[in-house]
Amino acid sequence: MRNTERKFLLRPWTGCPRRREHKSRLRFTLRLLLPGLLLLTGLSSAQLNAQPIANRTVVVARFEPLPGESRDTALEGQIAEQLQRSLQQGGYRVALTGQTAPEALSDANLMDEAFVVLGGFYQRADGNDLSIYGQIYHPEQKRIVDSSNHISMLEQLSQARHEIGLSADELRVPDEEAIRSFARELVLRLASNPQRRIRSQNVAADVLTRDDIAGQLEPYIASRQRELAAAEVFAYIEDQVVVTATRSETRLKEAPAAVYVITARQIRERGYRTLIDALHDIPGFDIIHVYGIFPELIHQRGLVGNNQRTLLYVDGVPDNNITENAILAGSIRFPLHNVERVEVVAGPASALYGANAFNGIINIITRDGSSDPGVEISATGGNWESDFRRPGVS
Repeated sequence: MRNTERKFLLRPWTGCPRRREHKSRLRFTLRLLLPGLLLLTGLSSAQLNAQPIANRTVVVARFEPLPGESRDTALEGQIAEQLQRSLQQGGYRVALTGQTAPEALSDANLMDEAFVVLGGFYQRADGNDLSIYGQIYHPEQKRIVDSSNHISMLEQLSQARHEIGLSADELRVPDEEAIRSFARELVLRLASNPQRRIRSQNVAADVLTRDDIAGQLEPYIASRQRELAAAEVFAYIEDQVVVTATRSETRLKEAPAAVYVITARQIRERGYRTLIDALHDIPGFDIIHVYGIFPELIHQRGLVGNNQRTLLYVDGVPDNNITENAILAGSIRFPLHNVERVEVVAGPASALYGANAFNGIINIITRDGSSDPGVEISATGGNWESDFRRPGVS
């Protein structure tokens, strides 16, 4: 019985004439499409390899000492020879020149067949350990498209090495090893960017952070103002000083807590009028509009309460209601027109602020007049609904 059932079940898959017809059509279709797919694949591969690496000439320019450094022609020769070996191992043709990168880019004869130009600077930390700063230039655009630096350990740990008890001899790296490591990294950057696209992140990190290098290469840096603006924003965020997390001035990136900061600029640009407006954009807050003595209920980090589990400070002074320890109407709608910033700490802070700092801390820091003196006038307008109601859902 079982064998009969098996035959019956298998019959539609193997013996059905309509199935055999479909299979024949499928085989016929594949026979027609397969050569076309192979042709398209071949064209794609040909297009990707339209310019083989062997036909790409890399011009290696002379590396220069940074301002204040003495020139070392023997070291420059070592850098050029190691770059030549690494590039040739990668399949590139190499043209060495005694010119610096800016000079080579101005040489029309040299740039005729150039795929990229490699150049850079060198420096010795403590007069001995070697640091090398390399740039990759696009010869037609005359722009830096990528960069790579080898920073000596002595330079990286110039301040910390004394604190951790490391001597200069323990951190020193031979020139040959430093040059080999630099050349390998620079060639990898070149090989991974065959389209010669501008890698703004690398240029910003390796070039724009060094004023002594960026000043000399300013004409070859694309969109320098935009790069600098982005770098300044990140530096500002990292170095922003907060006081709420530790009750003392601490840089934001070093604060031992999750701290969110709303600046005066954000208040102005986003149109925040009161504290509750700003809290809508802070992660971890759930807000319910109920009106009355508790116009809004603030639930921070998912814990529900009557505004009693988060402490509110104004310039470091507690503003919660004394009897209920709640944030009432006058506080939760604190006007922000004269506020310098709002700092919000997410998480318990009872070690610094007492047992009621259960969910977090909100610290409103107002302008004191000394840091930003002047006169400011502002006006707002609006209207209520016809029946004097406001919607109670946000």
